[in-house]
Order: sequence, then structure tokens, then C-alpha cells
Amino acid sequence: MTSLSATNVVLETLARHTGMDQDEIDPGMRVQEDLGLDSLDAVELLMVLEQETSCRFDIGVANGIATVGDIIERLHAAMS
Repeated sequence: MTSLSATNVVLETLARHTGMDQDEIDPGMRVQEDLGLDSLDAVELLMVLEQETSCRFDIGVANGIATVGDIIERLHAAMS
């Protein structure tokens, strides 16, 4: 999967998870402050991404996620 595809998957998933329009979400947005997701939400989001992409994340990865771009990078790395 390319970086662009990873971006699309993350943006689509975040849009469903937050109720925001996909076009309103960008990689620079902060997960907690801008999207209102707490650490439990981040773990849940990673679990959804695992189901949708068949990739596996270490649950500890959720602690290092600060921005949407961080999620995209983690997904891209997991898919490589």
C-alpha cells in the first residue's frame, strides 16, 4: 500500500470515528486537541485500522501518536 493509500484509509476511518467530514481532517491535526480523541480512542482507532487493513500494531504505538500524520506513518510502516 502506498503512502497515499495509507493516508486515505486513516482519513476515512477518522471521519467515521469522529463524525467529522474527511475533508476537514489533515495530517497536521493533533489527535487529542483537534479531534478530541483520548488514549483509549487512539487504541480503538488502531484496532479498527488493523481490522480494515490486516496490519498489526503494537498497542504501545498508541502512546506515541500525537497527530493524524503520526497515525498515517504508523500505518504505512506496518504495511511495508
